[in-house]
Amino acid sequence: MPTAGGASKWWESLERGEVNESEKKAVEELVQSEDISSVRILWRRNHITRVEANECNISGVLAHEALTLLDHCVGLSLYGNVICGGIDVTWFPKNLIYLNLSRNELTGPFPKIAHLRRLKFVHLEHNKFSGPLPPFGPELEVLTAQDNQLSGDLPMLSTCPKLHKLWLFDNFLLTGSLQQAIPPSLKSLSSLLFTHTQIQGPIPDHLVATNCDVQLLVLTPQQEIAYHKLLAADNDDKDTHVEEEAVDQVNSVEE
Repeated sequence: MPTAGGASKWWESLERGEVNESEKKAVEELVQSEDISSVRILWRRNHITRVEANECNISGVLAHEALTLLDHCVGLSLYGNVICGGIDVTWFPKNLIYLNLSRNELTGPFPKIAHLRRLKFVHLEHNKFSGPLPPFGPELEVLTAQDNQLSGDLPMLSTCPKLHKLWLFDNFLLTGSLQQAIPPSLKSLSSLLFTHTQIQGPIPDHLVATNCDVQLLVLTPQQEIAYHKLLAADNDDKDTHVEEEAVDQVNSVEE
């Protein structure tokens, strides 16, 4: 899989006709610069399949129009910038599998990610999204949305049977009942974190019965229930590596 790790490689590939010109311009618009030396880009058959512009000092509102030109993109990561305003996923590539917009200044309602039917891995933590969580799509496996301003009840999670990691801590107005939101059909759940929310227990019996599969489950102190805590940077790195491998595997299959 070709990789544009620097501007010289990118332009050499462009001159050989390896990369779609309109998609290249879309990336420039996303990162607000013609200098893409700090952007990691993967492509296949002339089309961009993955864009990583992390900690590139991107500011202002997200260039939604540019995203419509990245129709073949399955992975988009723009974490650690200062992107502000709301986001509308109806503009996003319909085949997106991995989305990371964490550690920005995004506001407005939490995006309706169920619109992206193939989306598996979503990282939107450390922003300023507000309001209730919308329903999730059927392929969702990981959602991290901690440290936002979410409120309202947890949605029914039966719509995402493959979900195994859900982190919503530090959303102080988030409410709801675990027993109502987490049905027994969710057999893949392994990591839940709801500290500093108003989500109510008790923990559903089916989660207690499978505690050997629960890597992390910590609720509010009032609930007086806590499984052992396995939060560490190494775990985060491992998860990211697994997600990247999953996206790359999709690219290989679709080739």
